[in-house]
Amino acid sequence: MEQKRIGVFGGSFHPVHNGHLALARHAAEALGIERVLFVIDRIPPHKTLADGASDEERLAILRLATEDDPLFSVETMELYREGTSYTVDTLRALKTQYPDAELCFFMGSDMLNSFTSWRSPEIISQLATLVCTIRTGQSGGERETAAMLFERYGTKVILLDEVSPLSSTLVRDRIREALPIKGMIPEKAEHYIYLN
Repeated sequence: MEQKRIGVFGGSFHPVHNGHLALARHAAEALGIERVLFVIDRIPPHKTLADGASDEERLAILRLATEDDPLFSVETMELYREGTSYTVDTLRALKTQYPDAELCFFMGSDMLNSFTSWRSPEIISQLATLVCTIRTGQSGGERETAAMLFERYGTKVILLDEVSPLSSTLVRDRIREALPIKGMIPEKAEHYIYLN
């Protein structure tokens, strides 16, 4: 029997947008992923959260954006964990929950290129396959990085083309400037943002 694949999509989702959802669907289709867990973080180790929505609001928006797709689930373990949200801790916990599944951890090129600076990259490499999206028209040496990581840690890396250039920064900027965000995020999440 073929091993079940579960996608793990971590991030601040400030806010989640249609680019995130399109990437998750694309990866699931391309790789035979049966379920995608959106793991919302509280204190990311590699960046400072932008001002704006509270943790509860980010979570509410993420739930509204994903609730109508049976492929998607929201995972809150990082949001309620004390201290910095380290990927290695999350993957260990998920491996306990899904011992027979192959975990596929989604990341962008910038994260792949900084992977050697993460906490316990050698353990992450044992726990999950990295799925890296390459921005359209940009090559940041992802293939070379993937080869180096495989040689150093035995890391399995799958490279996928980006499906949407949308970013949370762009959505936040448009909200701040009172510009429309229709079509950028799911309608239920858009209504929540306008109401709150």
